[in-house]
Amino acid sequence: SATAYQKVKAGDYDAFICKVVPAADVSVTQTSSGNPVQLGTNVTFSVMATNNGELAATSVVLTNVLSPNVAYVSAASTLGSCTRTGSFVICNLGSLPVGSGAVVTVTTTAITPGLTTNQARVGASQLDGNTNNNLSTLVVTLGSIVSVAATTSNAFEQATVGGQVRFSRTGITQNELTVNYTVSGTAVSGS
Repeated sequence: SATAYQKVKAGDYDAFICKVVPAADVSVTQTSSGNPVQLGTNVTFSVMATNNGELAATSVVLTNVLSPNVAYVSAASTLGSCTRTGSFVICNLGSLPVGSGAVVTVTTTAITPGLTTNQARVGASQLDGNTNNNLSTLVVTLGSIVSVAATTSNAFEQATVGGQVRFSRTGITQNELTVNYTVSGTAVSGS
């Protein structure tokens, strides 16, 4: 950001001298403990807040928004402390000197199948030199690991064109899985 400038006459051209003030630049990145994740198991999000700027960042706050597809288990930080309110995990990290960072570990349990989005945002009390790196979104698939067993005698011999086949699945949940399929080709006798 510019704090002062001075117009200078240099030949036939005007030039401006600008004094640039150093700034903090907090950023956030994240990883997950797995992808995909089975239902009923924990998925841990490791969220890293870093100060890439030229000045220390003070009053740094990292906010992690939990998806409704996961249940909160715990949150811990290598710096400061974290609290949870509803789907928000708010970590007051305090000050981050230049080049330093803090890791927030948010542990959840996968409860609903589908895609879950974990979103983390970081900010500080200073002007941020680059706000493009203050938000991180990570998508994890929940419940996609399924054991399916079928034999030709109980499934495909009874299949019809454009129909459905029902399988039983084992694992965390014991419910029915419907598979849509397309039949193509020519039937061969005895196959």
